[in-house]
Amino acid sequence: MGVVDPSKSKGFTVVELVMTLVIIGILSASAMSLFSSRSGYSAFLAKDQFIASALEAQQVALALESSTAPSTLTVAVSGNNWVFTVTKAGLATPLTELTAATAGGTLTIDGATLVGSRAFNYNRSGSLTSNTSHSIVFTADNSHTACLAASGYAYSPVSGACP
Repeated sequence: MGVVDPSKSKGFTVVELVMTLVIIGILSASAMSLFSSRSGYSAFLAKDQFIASALEAQQVALALESSTAPSTLTVAVSGNNWVFTVTKAGLATPLTELTAATAGGTLTIDGATLVGSRAFNYNRSGSLTSNTSHSIVFTADNSHTACLAASGYAYSPVSGACP
């Protein structure tokens, strides 16, 4: 009578359920620290918004290959925000404008801290008119690097540094 048939027992024991809840609690407490302050992820978001804006500026330039100066990406510090603006030659209003909170961080372009704004112009082949590559570093609690190649392509380097 005291023997339990294993094929008839179903479900989890109380010990297994309690251990699962404890593990979930520990994981959620450690993950919560990542999101407790804006400065913890503001630089990461700004890097992604910069890359998205740069790729859009390149696509606009490629779409307008008959123009001599088809698009411009402007990076600016405005109050407590980094602002990424894509404009098309001949239009007064920007195509897009993305904003990311600085959260007390800094933006460095080619080793110089950005004060005011900096423009990157794209030619009709989608390349930068300056024909030089740039390293953009967003720093708050963490540093995140974006590379802007002379070809106009923006990306996040795997090694953390631009070639």
